[in-house]
Amino acid sequence: MINFAAVVSIRSLPSMAPYGLSMVFFYLLATLGFLIPCALVSAELASAFPENCGLYHWVSLAMGKKVGFFSIWLQNANNFICFPATLSFVASTLAYGIFPQFTENKTFTLVVILAIIWVSTIAVLHGMRLTSAITAIGSIIGTLLPVILIVILGMSWLILKKCSQVTFSYGNLIPDLSSPENVSLLLGVFLAFSGLEMSANHISDVVNPRKNYPRAIFLSAILILAISVFGSLAIAIVVPRKEIMMHAGVMQAVQIFFSALRAERLIPWLSLAIALGSIAWFCAWVSGPARALHTALSNSNLPAWLTRLNKHNMPTAIMLIQAVAASILSCLFIFAESINAAFWMLTNVAAQLCLLMYVLLFLAGIVLKFKYPETPRMYSVPFGKFGMTVIAGASALICAIFYLIGFFPPIDIGIHNKTSYFFTILAMNIAVGVLPYWVLLSVCTKKTFNFPIFSKHFCSQTAKQYAR
Repeated sequence: MINFAAVVSIRSLPSMAPYGLSMVFFYLLATLGFLIPCALVSAELASAFPENCGLYHWVSLAMGKKVGFFSIWLQNANNFICFPATLSFVASTLAYGIFPQFTENKTFTLVVILAIIWVSTIAVLHGMRLTSAITAIGSIIGTLLPVILIVILGMSWLILKKCSQVTFSYGNLIPDLSSPENVSLLLGVFLAFSGLEMSANHISDVVNPRKNYPRAIFLSAILILAISVFGSLAIAIVVPRKEIMMHAGVMQAVQIFFSALRAERLIPWLSLAIALGSIAWFCAWVSGPARALHTALSNSNLPAWLTRLNKHNMPTAIMLIQAVAASILSCLFIFAESINAAFWMLTNVAAQLCLLMYVLLFLAGIVLKFKYPETPRMYSVPFGKFGMTVIAGASALICAIFYLIGFFPPIDIGIHNKTSYFFTILAMNIAVGVLPYWVLLSVCTKKTFNFPIFSKHFCSQTAKQYAR
């Protein structure tokens, strides 16, 4: 259930709906080539190197401290670039349900995004108690229940033999793989499926982890795959392919379902619930990455005011800078060709940064398997070094390929200038993924890389623990 809660999200369902029945192929590819390997590799790393640093610690041990810090920066950068995309989903949901006149209004979308960014940031700065309450309530009311409702409505639509936009045949299960543009929407699935490595931190709490952890992984993968496929399919069968909006596909389907049931009065209430679910997600992720980055920077050469905590133990300066960065990125909605295009570009870049991070994770798994073969592991990837090399190597290659595919615009998104799209995505990758890392590295580095995880005490303990 931890895996299920970490991965399933209603806002990601429209990303695969344009593929129709062939989405099943893509979801299976992402599950077998990314979701399951990520969980298995992370489980071995967590059981062998259980320090409370996760990705940061694993990549540093495998490839050096600078690469380790790059991985943790990618994790943070991919999070805050997701913020505007997620909140544009909130704006579109509210517009469809309550303010239909603003459905494609860029100014309305930007105002809603900025309002939620700053109100949520201020709320989270008041401590984790308020954040936890918002997250718990919003996740149940705004994510779990609406996802189940949409799946049930989609199945009922087919059972009642109403008009379907999807043709069900074996031929339609095989997608067109002739060009990168035809598969680039799969990046949204990789982003949606990220986060499963989080559960690896709980492997010490699992009874008989060698047997039960793989069971949990495969069971949660089946649940995640089923919800994702049926949820996306529910949208695809009622919304024509060329009309599906990445940021509003859920509400497009809801509107059609409820209109058929003559229950239009319920649409505003459901839109409020779905919006609350995404705001709950946002509040959870506003604090998490900021606190992780604060831990990494607390003993660096940065000014004291930048790493100071407020009375609620929250990193005020880092969170405010994060809010400013997200606000600037949100302006893309004003300058992009459409809200749909802006939503996809932000999702695309977030997925690319996420995929780079996972390439480092998979490579770390291979390196540490050979570098510390004698280190005890509560759980190991099947077939030892060979299994780790094949599983992690294949997944790293898949992530790298789809990172490159991200430079090609998907079909039916409303992006017409491919050259402009390529350079915009490249510039965003550099501006968000590379430049801030380089600046932080330059400021925080003198003769040594001065982060607390690499203190003399830590290094001496690490040397003693792993020398044998």
